[in-house]
Amino acid sequence: MTVGAGAGSGLVGMDVAGTPGTTYFVDATGGNDGSAGTSESAAWQTIAKVNAATFGIGDTILFKRGETWSGTQLDPPSSGISGHPIVFGAYGSGALPIIDGNDTVNCCICRRDYVTFQSMRFIDGLNFGLELSLCSYVNVIDCEADGCGNDNVLVDGAEHVEIARLTSTGAYERVAGPAITCLEIIDGSHDVEVYDCTLTGSENHGMSIHSHAGETYPYNIHVHDVTATNNTEHGIQMQKSDVSVVTDRNVLIEDCVFSNNSKSGVVVRSPGGARMPGITVQDCVATGCGEYPLYIIQSGDVTLRRCVFDGTWQSYLDDAGEVTIQNCTFYRPAAATIVLTVLTAAVDLEIKSCILSNDGATIVRVDPVAGIDMDYNLYYCTGADPVTGSVYKWGGAAWTNWAGWKSASSQDANSTTPADPLFTDVASKDFTLQAGSPARGAGEGGVDCGAYPYTG
Repeated sequence: MTVGAGAGSGLVGMDVAGTPGTTYFVDATGGNDGSAGTSESAAWQTIAKVNAATFGIGDTILFKRGETWSGTQLDPPSSGISGHPIVFGAYGSGALPIIDGNDTVNCCICRRDYVTFQSMRFIDGLNFGLELSLCSYVNVIDCEADGCGNDNVLVDGAEHVEIARLTSTGAYERVAGPAITCLEIIDGSHDVEVYDCTLTGSENHGMSIHSHAGETYPYNIHVHDVTATNNTEHGIQMQKSDVSVVTDRNVLIEDCVFSNNSKSGVVVRSPGGARMPGITVQDCVATGCGEYPLYIIQSGDVTLRRCVFDGTWQSYLDDAGEVTIQNCTFYRPAAATIVLTVLTAAVDLEIKSCILSNDGATIVRVDPVAGIDMDYNLYYCTGADPVTGSVYKWGGAAWTNWAGWKSASSQDANSTTPADPLFTDVASKDFTLQAGSPARGAGEGGVDCGAYPYTG
């Protein structure tokens, strides 16, 4: 389930090397718009000159490193073709060239096709740093985006987009209401690959994949090897805002870290109640979350595999349906707490081969659920004996022993007796298993329970 072959796969088929076009140079300090622009010694000076030009296929426009262009929005005026994009990049030595919106304009809006942005920095955009709007076959490589008044980078109705090694920090809420993100993918965007990126310090989310009312939810989205950390709300949010029915979205989130976000790590929700089928989150870590490590509400058709969910509050599934959770590790360090809550008309849930552990006395709460299948799991808590003294809640009632839980719920018939999973070092958030862990071989089919099988 992937829209690309992985990092550096050339998702959009662009090869900058060997392009046939002309190279232009732009120097904010030493340039002159009356010059030819085709050499460093005859560089152009302004963004306005670039915007007014007409470029041929494969042309390259290079901005001098260490220079800043302030208060004028970059609007690429021409499109490239397959294999020969229009390239906006950098030359010289030193810091990345800066396109500064000066809090009055957006830094750059791209409405052209076959365009590459490489080694550029976009700061202080009025609403956006870099907006890719209704365009196709666009690369964003080794760029930075900082301190914009809505989204640092927005992908809106764009297709065949590759974003690699982006560093995006400090997006903030200039106008109350919008969802502020370091990187946002919205409204019909498709065939987008995002990898090796760092998204941090947003006043809302590190990353958001969502649709507005009446718009198509993004599809064929592959996000991998991304770190979203220290954001005021969520690490990653996937949200659909209306009740329209959609088919398989093919959204794959893998090998990502969502750490120390003030609210949640991974969020899937559809306040309108219509699900977004085909979302898979695997081999990810949501740790140090201020609230819910995992939060799925009024949504479903979600698969979670080999993930770690660790936060101050419990992981929470509310009115969720057709959710499959396999080989995940759930941990909550606070005392007297529930590690996983499932409630309010949830249907068709599978929770298997997982570890659920906390430092309280209540382990799990499940309200009446139609079609739930919980089995081959390992439970543990430090606040009471997990076999004879811990609390398991089912259907509004509580049982203070393992046998009562199994009898009342008819779940976990093949789950091992609750015991310390013997994580390597909980204090350091190392949830790998020690050699003597009872999670070894206790999962379905004889696999280890939890996100990390023992490797010796």
